[in-house]
Amino acid sequence: MAPLFVNAARHVTVWTFLYPLTIASLSLAVEDYNIPNFSVTDLRAGRRVDDLSSVLGSTGLIAITGLGVDFSKIRKTALESLCSCSESSEFLVMDGSDRTVLNDRLTTRTTLATATMSNIPLPLPVDQLTRHCGLEATEAMNALRDHVALASSGFVSALDRMIDGAASSSESQVLLRDTQGGMFTSISSIVDVSSNLEHFHVYSKEDTNGGQHDDLQSIDSSLDTHTDAGLFLSFVPARSCVNEANEEENSSFFVSVSGEIRRAVFPPGSVAIMLGVGAEHWLKVPEYLSLKATRHAVKMRVGEARAWYGMMNLVPENAIVHDSPVHTFADMRANMVMTGSNIQNRRYSDSTASSNRYISIGCGSSSSSEAHHSISSSITSPPKRVRLQMVPDSSYCNNSTN
Repeated sequence: MAPLFVNAARHVTVWTFLYPLTIASLSLAVEDYNIPNFSVTDLRAGRRVDDLSSVLGSTGLIAITGLGVDFSKIRKTALESLCSCSESSEFLVMDGSDRTVLNDRLTTRTTLATATMSNIPLPLPVDQLTRHCGLEATEAMNALRDHVALASSGFVSALDRMIDGAASSSESQVLLRDTQGGMFTSISSIVDVSSNLEHFHVYSKEDTNGGQHDDLQSIDSSLDTHTDAGLFLSFVPARSCVNEANEEENSSFFVSVSGEIRRAVFPPGSVAIMLGVGAEHWLKVPEYLSLKATRHAVKMRVGEARAWYGMMNLVPENAIVHDSPVHTFADMRANMVMTGSNIQNRRYSDSTASSNRYISIGCGSSSSSEAHHSISSSITSPPKRVRLQMVPDSSYCNNSTN
């Protein structure tokens, strides 16, 4: 299926695809799909390369484990705190916060946005966050960011090794070029100079029928089957805000597996890595290596709410993402601003009114059961990263992009 150059949101225009299957057509009997998992130690040590290559060339979705004994507790604390404190109107006073209603007119998304620029994370609004959500929540949210960064780093290391191994000559493979003649020969070199979006989301779906509905009627589409923008998305499986005793009941992430939609089940204590359209279409990978953007869908029952955190890894502004005619990542952003009568009100999760086209950065839903080439398996917490204190302008933290 040929990619289409289309408008998607205020900040990014990306390749997107048409998929005929909507969530409304999903049956409750959809089979589970256990997401293939890789430990961060194996990824950094270069083990299971063939397994990784196979998964990235099929579903494009993996889970990373071995992130330390405290990771599950950190995720639980961060997302539970987000569930509770995001309900307050005071939450929206914080820098980087926002609340919007999605296209289904039932789902409300409350957001706290930040970013990582050139591998340096921007700070959360610590004073405001501590005041409204508490010190424990603030510390857990920062720790969660660091753990996801650790998982992402392990994935990038493994992907670079996989690309090098698939190259047909001793020369470095040029994956991406920019308009200044720059050449990127590794995923790490791309990520290191890019601005990557981070979002804490709480999604809640309004019950407009007073609880008088059955399961089939209550499944309503937030997003049709779609792929995400950027190179890859790193995220933690969503946590239910209303059904903590059995998170399986909040299953909301579905993935296309061999053309069939399956319910994704992530291993406990994992970070998910999901390839985006940038990995599939913008990179010039070796001929015998296939990278597939994850085709996935999102559903929520009415009356549900879930909390989620993720980071979308993008490309530099002047990176060439389409050769003929030449379009850069910045061109896509500019095209988005200049085109469309209501474009300023569009979001990644919005669709066109007349089609099934969907694109998203971090729709943020999933089900959950509960050194460069080596890393100690005894590591229980990643090092705290230095955080930038300033950003060039407010657009770098505008959560309308996610």
